[in-house]
Amino acid sequence: MGALRAGTLLWASSAGQDETDRRMALRIWRSDDMGASWSSLSSCAVAGGTGGLWEPEFSVAADGALVCHYADETDPAHSQNLVAARSYDGVRWEGHHSTVASGWEPDRPGMPVVRQLPNGTYFMSYEICNPGGQYQCVVHYRTSADGWNWGDPARLGIRPETADGRYFRAAPTIAWAPAPGGGSDGRILLVGQRLLNRDGTPAAGSGRTVLTNARNGEGPWSAIAAPVTVPDPEVNYCQIYSSPLLPSADGRQVLQIATDFDGTVCRAYFGTGNLP
Repeated sequence: MGALRAGTLLWASSAGQDETDRRMALRIWRSDDMGASWSSLSSCAVAGGTGGLWEPEFSVAADGALVCHYADETDPAHSQNLVAARSYDGVRWEGHHSTVASGWEPDRPGMPVVRQLPNGTYFMSYEICNPGGQYQCVVHYRTSADGWNWGDPARLGIRPETADGRYFRAAPTIAWAPAPGGGSDGRILLVGQRLLNRDGTPAAGSGRTVLTNARNGEGPWSAIAAPVTVPDPEVNYCQIYSSPLLPSADGRQVLQIATDFDGTVCRAYFGTGNLP
């Protein structure tokens, strides 16, 4: 893409949070030596005011554009919304537009993660936080045919849940795994910070469950044991926060990294489990 050679690593993060009269940016860094050294490349978003810019996520759209998804606090009409921008060289960014923006100002969509499925569909998971209640920070998803156009931003998406109504709250991540023994669709894997029952109470498997779906997200999801167990997680900055999932190439196992408190210190733990 542009002057970036094949194999270039890109890393984005929020910068400027603690500066006086802050003007945050989502700064992008590049590495040409598999992460041994890094240099500044660009910023996919720069705040015009003191609002925050958070949680950048990359995907590649159907036309080859690099897309930067992020949570944006700079729009006065929304407490927070999700925005996407694209670049064809990694340097110049254009087309900033909302992908999820609630009609209710207090809603805070955040933490977007995007994966492309084998059928070409782009699948985005995210949380929607609000002032309180049973569905505070509940996980949602929506899809796109091309990875750039996501439909009406005011449509908040679909809540993935099991047949008995269990669903995740906060800090979701997703991964796609091939189906063991073949199959065109494979499985989507989803993890969140807390697993709740239909009535909003903590579910018995909270902190030790991954949800899976073999129908490109449609219909009920199934619960399997997570490789890493975090007992009774709360909604906080540490426990199972944006927990990465990496399925094996044959779709039979998944590696998970999950964080938990060790006293007052937040530590990362890892484990590998079988995918049934």
